[in-house]
Amino acid sequence: MSREYWRVSVEEIMSEHGFDLSDAQIDALANDFEAAHEMCGESTGQHIASANLHSEQCSQMSALRQELQAERDKVPCKECKGGTLMVPGMNNEWRQADCWKCNGTGRHAA
Repeated sequence: MSREYWRVSVEEIMSEHGFDLSDAQIDALANDFEAAHEMCGESTGQHIASANLHSEQCSQMSALRQELQAERDKVPCKECKGGTLMVPGMNNEWRQADCWKCNGTGRHAA
């Protein structure tokens, strides 16, 4: 938060409670409040958690972009033409099987 935020906060609090402070005193209190706020964040690990969350979100977004691009790069399967295959089974019966190339999804990497 900006120094001006703390200065305005101190001015408003002091005027509400009837204190008349000089500009130097208001600046000193604003500096103290700002420092206390930073120390509170450091003692609870809040500033680290915020940085870690941002880093984690960036890595997740990168992974999702790569996954999306890989999906877009897939081509239709010419072996099964997007359907299931009928293969001979036991006793001259036919059974459905997933395509060996696309595993039944109808698309595979080029």
